[in-house]
Amino acid sequence: APPAGAEGGAADGGAAALEPREMNARDVRRAERKREKREAKEARAAAIQAHEDRKSEQRKAEEERLARRADELEERFFEEEERRAIAAKEEEARYRQWKGKISVQGKGEGATALGPEGVAAFIDFVKRNKSVRVEELSSEFGMTNKDVIARLETLEASGQLSGVFDDRGRFIYVTEAELDAIVEFVHAKGRVAVSQLVGACNRIIAVPIAEPAASTA
Repeated sequence: APPAGAEGGAADGGAAALEPREMNARDVRRAERKREKREAKEARAAAIQAHEDRKSEQRKAEEERLARRADELEERFFEEEERRAIAAKEEEARYRQWKGKISVQGKGEGATALGPEGVAAFIDFVKRNKSVRVEELSSEFGMTNKDVIARLETLEASGQLSGVFDDRGRFIYVTEAELDAIVEFVHAKGRVAVSQLVGACNRIIAVPIAEPAASTA
């Protein structure tokens, strides 16, 4: 058996080898810097990840907003197209109705016979006055209102007069130049609204302002 002193020495030597070395101030500072670097790196990585998450959420929210907007625009487009189609049909119907008033109508029948000179005077009266009431023509030429209308239609059909009845029952004489200007306006504009056509006719057709009747003393 080994001497007791030898065993004790060996045991003391092993215990001395396992004891941790005390850290000096330099080691402490080095460890602290490593810890600070590690924490800064982790904080930076967390900040980058949070930023990326926010960007991803923002992109997703923007994509959803754009998708909703696209759906709204598409729905609005189809609604607008449907509305325009309906409006175009209504305008076309009104235009045809208005156009029919100034187009050549069927030949009138049963008009009071005026003779060549009477017809010439009738035409001249309409042209000079530009806008005349049916009653005026009836009184001037001794005709019934029905015969006046029939005579106007006959003259329109023969191309001797052209014009339109307004909503007050007045016949407005339209010259060839004015008709050409209206046609040119329609061709230049293409499809036009009835309100535009009426406005153009009001500008083109020069209707004189009726003067008030002079009072008799």
